[in-house]
This record gives sequence, structure tokens and C-alpha cells, in this order.
Amino acid sequence: MRAWLMTVVSGALCGLAFPPVGWWWMLLFAPALWLGRLREDAPKANAWLGFWWGVALGVVVSWHAAPTLAQEARAEWLGGLAWTLALVWYASWSALSGGLMGWERGSGWAWVIVAASVWTALAWLRSLGALGFPWAMLALGFARQPLLLQPADLGGVWLVEWLILAWNGGLALVGRGQGRQAALGLSGLGLLWLGYGLMTMAIYRMPLRQPLRVAVVQPRADMPVSIFAPAIYDEQIEGWLRQAAQHGARWAIFPETAEPYTLTETHGGVTEERLRLWKERASVNQLTLIVGATRFDGAIYNSALGISSEGITRSYDKVKLMAFTEWSPPAPFRDWLRLLG
Repeated sequence: MRAWLMTVVSGALCGLAFPPVGWWWMLLFAPALWLGRLREDAPKANAWLGFWWGVALGVVVSWHAAPTLAQEARAEWLGGLAWTLALVWYASWSALSGGLMGWERGSGWAWVIVAASVWTALAWLRSLGALGFPWAMLALGFARQPLLLQPADLGGVWLVEWLILAWNGGLALVGRGQGRQAALGLSGLGLLWLGYGLMTMAIYRMPLRQPLRVAVVQPRADMPVSIFAPAIYDEQIEGWLRQAAQHGARWAIFPETAEPYTLTETHGGVTEERLRLWKERASVNQLTLIVGATRFDGAIYNSALGISSEGITRSYDKVKLMAFTEWSPPAPFRDWLRLLG
């Protein structure tokens, strides 16, 4: 009972690291409360602890979405069912993590390395497939802590995820009576983590030889989609670009929804006209633009386009689209989930 209670408390505290609370520092010790309760050679018991840890974290992270689920499902009980299914789906991954950690018979930092690697590998697998997305990855709790995120330069968000689990695994060793070994490992890990962060942040803060003025343009969407007027929107865009040029900007960056039309790979039509318009805007204002657009080429892509007076110079497609929001899962998932809104 005590192990279950500490596990639930651990999951709930980890959830507080995410918005709207945003207590990011919880991630520096809260997962250790769960990891310290995992028993050697007890995969089934560890899997259940992992499941309830995931439920507790999921409830704290997503409770504010419950009214939206009920609204979309058009019935409170259907919204509750959708929320329950989402929690079970997420908790099943942490249950699998706990169960696999229970198979590891090593001790000390060997166990920590394996446990952190298992968790990170499963987080990556969870991001794949029709329902996949990196929901509630612990590393996302550091979104506003650039010092702790710098290792992402080397291994992406996955390396930061691994570091969080390894750090908390080291703290769990203290609870297992391996304090000296834990202290040595934590000191080395902390020095490497913070040292790399401080070094890269110092490089970023070095004065530029030639300052570059960049305009960040965030269009306002005051009118409902049903009465959206592209002509008015285009006029607003051109006005903002003129202001940017007047303030000496050389680049202008737009959000991912800046282009109101879906661009296709076919020649002519709306796509060609819209790209010509963006090229003309860049040329007239002597700006290089980064524009977010939805693109269709047999599949939906969320793309960032680099546009200059010469046209599109570079393009980049978003690695992963958010299920349900940016794309609809294929059948039969789509048909089953339509009942839940």
C-alpha cells in the first residue's frame, strides 16, 4: 500500500511540472519516488505500479481537457469514456516500462542506465503509429528551461528524456542504500548536463559580429472561420510586412497557419498564385520570409517554407503531426473514435 501511495504521489507531482502549473523542478526528484519503489525480479508488481503512476500523471496533466472532451462528444458520459480510454492508453506505456525494468537484475548504475534506456525507447515507440505523439514526455516539462534543454543539440528531446530518468534513477539508488555510488554518478551526470548547457548558452549569448533584425509576425484571427475573408487577411499581412521593413527587419517569421490555403504539388491554380504572392511580398519589402503552410502531396504535410525574392529557397516538413488535431487517424480508428467526438 505504501509503495502504491508513493507511486501515485510521484505521478501527480510529475504532472505538476506541466502547464498550467509549470513546476518544472518537480522532474528533478519526483520520478525517483516511483523508481525507488520498483522491486528486483518483480515485473508484474512493477507493471502495476507503472500503470498507476501513468494514471496519476495523466489525470493531473489532462484534467483541464475533460470539459472539451465532453463538449466534442456531446455527452458528459461519452467525454468521460474518451478521457478514461486516453488515460488507460498512456498508463499502459508506463506499465510496460515498469514491467521491463523489473526484468533487469542488475544493480547500481547498470540498472539506472538500462531503466533510463527502456523508458526512452518506449517513449519513442509511443510517438509512432496512428495514435502516436510524444504526449506528456517528461522532457517537455523543461520547455522554458533552456539551460537544461541544451543536450537536445546532441540527441534531440530523447536525450533530455534519458537524462531525466537517469538522474532520478541515481536518486532512487540513495533510497536503496547505495548512497556513495549514487553520489559519484549524480555528480558526474550533473556536471556533464549543466556543463554542456552553460557552455552552449555562453556561445549563444556571444555578441554577433553583424546583428540581424528579425520580425515575428503573429496574425490575429478575430473573425470566425465561417466568414474568413482572404482579401482582408492578405491586406493585413502586407501591412505588417511594411511595418517590419520600416523597422529595419531583414527576416520575417510567421506561424504554422500563416498561409490560409492548402498548397498542392499541381501546377497552376491557387497554389501557384499564392506562392507568387508570397514571393512578391518578399521582393517588395526586401525580406526573407519563413511561412507556415499546409501542403498536400498524396498526404497532408505541415511545412515551413523559406521564401525570398527568388521564390522558395528551402522547405521543411514537420516530423510528426498531432493525432486528432492536425490529421485524422485512418480507418478503423477514425470510425471507432468518431463516436467519442
